[in-house]
Amino acid sequence: MSGMMTCKELYDFLAEFLEGNLSEEQMRVTKKHLEHCPCCKHYLDNYSEATRLGKSVCTGDLGEETQVEVPETLIQTILAAQKSKSE
Repeated sequence: MSGMMTCKELYDFLAEFLEGNLSEEQMRVTKKHLEHCPCCKHYLDNYSEATRLGKSVCTGDLGEETQVEVPETLIQTILAAQKSKSE
């Protein structure tokens, strides 16, 4: 890998980058690219969050920050709709 990286190359290495599985030189070049490319930084942030959420769903550990309180009125409306469908 040369001292420059394209956005496509970053996408190809993204999973390995996040897992720390790149060589020292590849990590340096990837970090440098991310410092100068806001689009790739944004993509990385979204990819990281999607990966985190996907893993948490698979393990059942959504954490407090991703759990949402469902309003009681919504729950009752859904239950009423289900009941009326079955009648």
